[in-house]
Amino acid sequence: MCQYVRDLRERVGSRPLILCGASALILDQQNRLLLQHRVDDDSWGLPGGFMEIGESLEGTAAREMYEETGLSCQSLTFFNIYSGPELYYRGTDGSAVFNVTGAYLCRDYCGVPRVDGVEGRELDFFALTDLPRTIQVPVQPIISELCRRFGASEPSYSLQRPMLSIEIPVKNYARSLRALVGTRPLILSAAGVLFVDDHNRILLQHRKDNDTWGLPGGAMELGETFDETARREAREEVGLHCKELALMGVYSGPSLYYRYPHGDEVYNVIAAYLCRSFSGEVSLDCREVKEAKWHSLTQLPSSICPPDQVMLDDYVTAVGDV
Repeated sequence: MCQYVRDLRERVGSRPLILCGASALILDQQNRLLLQHRVDDDSWGLPGGFMEIGESLEGTAAREMYEETGLSCQSLTFFNIYSGPELYYRGTDGSAVFNVTGAYLCRDYCGVPRVDGVEGRELDFFALTDLPRTIQVPVQPIISELCRRFGASEPSYSLQRPMLSIEIPVKNYARSLRALVGTRPLILSAAGVLFVDDHNRILLQHRKDNDTWGLPGGAMELGETFDETARREAREEVGLHCKELALMGVYSGPSLYYRYPHGDEVYNVIAAYLCRSFSGEVSLDCREVKEAKWHSLTQLPSSICPPDQVMLDDYVTAVGDV
């Protein structure tokens, strides 16, 4: 267990948490996948683990890969981001987790595989057509997608996803967590929506809490996927219904750190979505938003929330390259 999660559990006990982490899909030259036989639950899984404060998802994947396999990655390629009930897990200690996992593909690595003896008891490369059936539950969606992308049949798993044994509140996960931990740094999952209209303008909202402009969006609730968070926040904050969402990117690390005026510190993991197909009229959530306006890319406000500025810069660069 990483230090961040250990410290958090000391304050909140076994209550359900949304925890961010990363896994490495290590493929050899024969497209065989490296799996580790885990000590804690006797299942097979991917090298990976939870984020520490200040890490990016990619940095987490690289660190965990080295710690658990002895292999150093020369390069990592983003594969996909996973969230929601499919990744729900109850640990052997009874703690409930909704995993948020960034998966990274690694073909370029060096070193000799070795087990750490703490989390893994053995390592082995498996052909995608001959994977073990006892795959760790939160890893199953990742491996299934890997098989589909490589044209292999989806594996048959013997370990089944546990039934949700908790009552999921409708909202206010972040607020309820803050009541227990105060202003200390938290790693929170969130989603933002970059709405683009027929004139190629983008919709920005002027927030009340920090007096900055940014994208409609907000923190994930227990049991949600990133897609569901994006759609809910868009409805709640600006009254628009997303018909189609395209994942624009996943952002994490020091550039997504933010300290609110009241002192709360957060390291965001944000899934940014592009939305060109939507319905409804812009209407504001008067509790959180002062105003919302469509802006051309050449006339953006000067006071943009720093995490949102990172995403907007990427979008402006991408549009300029088209």
